[in-house]
Amino acid sequence: SQVRAAENDLLQSAYFAKCLEIAQPILSNVERIVCLGLGRFTECSIARYQLAFLRCLRDKLPLPSPGLAAQFFDPLFGRTEVEVLQTLGETVLPENVEGKYGADCRTLFYLPHCPKQLVNNLLWKNWQPKRIANLVLICNSFGSVVNNHPHRLLGRSAGYILRAADIFQEFPLRNTFRFSDIFNDTSLHCLASGVTGDELPASAWENCEEPTYEGDDLELVSQQIVERLAVDLN
Repeated sequence: SQVRAAENDLLQSAYFAKCLEIAQPILSNVERIVCLGLGRFTECSIARYQLAFLRCLRDKLPLPSPGLAAQFFDPLFGRTEVEVLQTLGETVLPENVEGKYGADCRTLFYLPHCPKQLVNNLLWKNWQPKRIANLVLICNSFGSVVNNHPHRLLGRSAGYILRAADIFQEFPLRNTFRFSDIFNDTSLHCLASGVTGDELPASAWENCEEPTYEGDDLELVSQQIVERLAVDLN
């Protein structure tokens, strides 16, 4: 299949070998893998390589549960994407919670080139001492998000990314792959090794309101939009 071909391509690349070297010490105790916003990988080669990357990474890690199925959600998935993922032994989540997944165990969240609001929602859901140390994110670089947008605007659309950039370690996964637009600007983010949420200052947990977004800044496909589309299609 096309996914297997992309996996073989990646496994032979120096790029993947370097990513594995960086990720292995951080991800060896991961108990859950969630991928959000992958896109229509049956039609788009970028998304297909991103899927291949996650599967190769998972298969090369010495996880506590060998054969761990990754969990996927994207409101843009069609029937074909769902069928392919299930055939590959992965799990498709049934509901659009707009990225608000709680990490009650050590969880890798893979959000390749996803809207910053999706990452922001995920951070908000886990912005508490017991959960934050369970988070490992592979997504667009927090540093790039913070440096490339005015903080005044980020406070509205990505306030938790702004806060996370101060307390998460960022490990850039430098893109040396032969295609320049698949893995660019991607980093692995987590708390420093051994640090728990309880060790962060009490001020870190103040002002933790659920994010809301203005229409002109909304990049994620909200459940409200999905419901509106469903009505329009029927």
